[in-house]
Amino acid sequence: MNCLKMKELMFKKLENDIDELDKSSPSWSSDIMNLVGQINSLKMELEIQPTKEETTELQKDIIYRYEEFRALTKKSQNEINKDEKHLKVNDVTQNLEGTSLSKYFTRILRIDNMKITSAQLDFSRVVPVDLDADGIISKNIFRDKPDNVQAYPVVEKYAEGIFFSFNNELIDLFSTNVDAISNLNNKLKKLECNSDAFSEVPLSFGLGNN
Repeated sequence: MNCLKMKELMFKKLENDIDELDKSSPSWSSDIMNLVGQINSLKMELEIQPTKEETTELQKDIIYRYEEFRALTKKSQNEINKDEKHLKVNDVTQNLEGTSLSKYFTRILRIDNMKITSAQLDFSRVVPVDLDADGIISKNIFRDKPDNVQAYPVVEKYAEGIFFSFNNELIDLFSTNVDAISNLNNKLKKLECNSDAFSEVPLSFGLGNN
């Protein structure tokens, strides 16, 4: 699937999202303005999009992650838990109500079960392949041509965890607060210095007792 087709699909999904917005929600006006802005942006991109542009593996992965994030933030708990053997979540956002942390999060999901299926398509020597990196040259794990391969080694595993989405409005406010950013950078530098000093203690102790 080329990039043009991907953007056309995203355009249709954004239009559907507008129809699914809850008009009784306090953030309805800001949500719809955000979606309209995304639609207009995609319209402009589609008008100037080269018809033969191919989608890179990195772009496909980003689109997949974006769709996954939208599903976990927009769909109801029952919609997500269609097949609890593969994915089961519990919305625990309300547990933060009445606390000082509630304003920083828009949704928190406790992931009780998540099935992850991984297929090995190729491999690289010495340096592991990073999905976020472009230009990685991998080696085929089969001697035959890819078109002749009928099966790949697959691993199925189950995991649990937690998903949370931050309040974008607060993030936008923070990104324009120069004083807050400067204060955070100073704290991070202090933590980095302290961590370096802490790591030197066991090293010095070990060297002194050998």
